Amino acid sequence: MYTRPVPCGTPGCQELAEYKIAARWSAGKFSELKTYGLACAAHYVQTYRDALRRRTIHSPSPEETQSEMGVYHFEKGKAASQLEKVPSPE
Repeated sequence: MYTRPVPCGTPGCQELAEYKIAARWSAGKFSELKTYGLACAAHYVQTYRDALRRRTIHSPSPEETQSEMGVYHFEKGKAASQLEKVPSPE
């Protein structure tokens, strides 16, 4: 859970993150919402596309499972399990 202001991950952008691009990930008994990027409203579509591309390059190992990539409305101070999923841009 982030408790400080989180900037957009796009180089040069000074806006705060409004979206978390992530996928549910697990290995054995451990699971989490794996973050692929944090972005402002102007950059979340490109961040989502970049995350999809990176995911195809770095596929999970046999002991890992991963759900579909999703876009979540990011709110500082909320746990990943509390984030609201929003429609993906594609």
